[in-house]
Amino acid sequence: KALLGALLFAAFDAYQVRLQQVTGGVVPYQVFLMMPYVLSILGPDHIDNWADPDPERYRIKRAHWQAALVAHLDRHFPGIAAAVTASAFNTAFSVRHYLNAPHGAVYGFAPAPGRSPRTPVRGLYLASSYAGIGGYSGAIEAGGACADMILTED
Repeated sequence: KALLGALLFAAFDAYQVRLQQVTGGVVPYQVFLMMPYVLSILGPDHIDNWADPDPERYRIKRAHWQAALVAHLDRHFPGIAAAVTASAFNTAFSVRHYLNAPHGAVYGFAPAPGRSPRTPVRGLYLASSYAGIGGYSGAIEAGGACADMILTED
């Protein structure tokens, strides 16, 4: 089951990258980023919400929020809580801790239109999320743009 799940996730992830290219920005890219997940709940967060230095209180607070979100969903969609087989709850603190992202920013920087893999140095390109829209899909996008630039170079 795990292998099938991983393959299905990868297929949806690849498909959403292709759909982003085909739609040409008409549909916000965030819609496509959600495709591999059966259910994702996202919300704005701020690092100050998790400033308590005590690790145990942090874990309790995080577990409380996760349980509250699932309970809320279960009130609107009865039975969904029992159907959850795996879940993760990350906070701005998690992002800062694991990715060293400033202030727990999900993408580590403010994504801006017009980023490009091209650099001022001829033949040097950046194939990373910072050259794209940010995150995993941004790295894929930048890698594809980078390959296109190299293949069309004079």
